[in-house]
Amino acid sequence: MTGSDGPRVPGVVTPDASADGLVRLAAGGEFDRDNNHLLIAAVEAAISDGCATVTIDLGAVTFIDASTVTVLLQCNEIAARHRRTMRVVNPAGMPALVLDTAGAWSRLAEPDGYTGPDPVVVCVRREDLLTAPPRPGLRA
Repeated sequence: MTGSDGPRVPGVVTPDASADGLVRLAAGGEFDRDNNHLLIAAVEAAISDGCATVTIDLGAVTFIDASTVTVLLQCNEIAARHRRTMRVVNPAGMPALVLDTAGAWSRLAEPDGYTGPDPVVVCVRREDLLTAPPRPGLRA
């Protein structure tokens, strides 16, 4: 992960580490159980390259599931075991909501800046609940 000709982890754009020991991993697309290993590999490679702070930028990520939240928390633990810092920045849309709903955002967030998604307010009229037909497979 060093130099423009060094090894790269597929699916995660990994800029070179800066002179001050920081690296930003720009993730994109969808992450789930089939490709979460790419995040772990990128974080482990950055740590083994000597980076003190690893930042995973989720700005271009469009989907994550519960397994991705678990993997991001594991990456955070991997960094902590090596006395490094790992943080997540720029989640938006559904990935931000998933991180917040899972209660993981507070452990993964950058110290200042984004504080989580805006609250989602769902309004349902009581009459709609009482008159809605039962869904298939459910008893009335």
